[in-house]
Amino acid sequence: MMYKCSFNDMPCSVNDFVRFTSFVYGACYTFNAQLKNNAKRNTVYANKYGGDGKLSISLYIHSHQYVPSLRDGFGAVALVHDNTQLPNIEAAGIELASGRRQKIAYRKKTTYLLSSPYTTCTKSVSPTMQAMFEYYNNTNYGYSEALCYQLCGQIYAYEQCGCANPILWNGRKFYVSSMNRVIFAPLCEYDNKCYKEAIGKLLTSSPLMNSYCSECLQECVIKNFIIQTSSLSLPGEWEMEKIKKFVENSTIPKPTNWSRTWQDEIRKNYLTINVVRETSTVENSTQSTTMGVVDLFSNVGGQTGLWIGISLLSIMELIEMLYRLIRNEFHIIRRKIQANRQ
Repeated sequence: MMYKCSFNDMPCSVNDFVRFTSFVYGACYTFNAQLKNNAKRNTVYANKYGGDGKLSISLYIHSHQYVPSLRDGFGAVALVHDNTQLPNIEAAGIELASGRRQKIAYRKKTTYLLSSPYTTCTKSVSPTMQAMFEYYNNTNYGYSEALCYQLCGQIYAYEQCGCANPILWNGRKFYVSSMNRVIFAPLCEYDNKCYKEAIGKLLTSSPLMNSYCSECLQECVIKNFIIQTSSLSLPGEWEMEKIKKFVENSTIPKPTNWSRTWQDEIRKNYLTINVVRETSTVENSTQSTTMGVVDLFSNVGGQTGLWIGISLLSIMELIEMLYRLIRNEFHIIRRKIQANRQ
């Protein structure tokens, strides 16, 4: 539950977040996601309100509400990503312990690859991937190579087992080319070995990968965020009463021994996450051609001109040599004729 939120020291609210469901962490929220229709909420830029792009979120996690045996730790999971990228929080999320003020400092690096015919990279979003994006509440996410491989694994598992991987439950709507339609696949039972064996077979077979995952090409624009984390103890004694009042006023049930252990409960459940930008400079790496079209024609023209020039000079020298030989022979013949007449 969010206790407070600010962006560049100005208050923010739940309306600035887009909810989505992770197949590992459950309900998650994205700040400043790019939407297909921005009529109700504009994209927020780092220099808004004259700041440096600092996002501060304070949370109270209510650890006593966690389902026993499913989680062996308490805290929050955060991920810094571009607002056009699908949040791959299951693989790239940073686990943050409660009872701390967590700082996430980031800087951005972007790699631009050449498009066809120089590389096979793509920006095209397949119908299957677009169907999965529907679970992310009108967000305008782009192509993801990692997601593409997950989805082609789902398709192969469905064709082999009649059901899809239950862990990737939000990727159960996909286009099956053999059926020529989009289906909403049933989920396999978790202990069903069929889907695990099918996906394992797919990932270890080059012919199958070429058949089912041929659209999974490298992204033309690769955006990475280099992260550094640090933390301090939290909260201070002067803030305990405010947090206590906030928890008691919420509709979520409190622990049975709250009146005696509320201070320990707050220290165990409260955390603040500060996301800050290290620098406004973005490191860009751009792939370029060794020889472009203009360079190609210039080299061809230069080489052609050079060799044609040499050939013309040689022909002129040959003509001159033949002329001198013919002239010399003519003079010899002429002298012989004159000598015979005398």
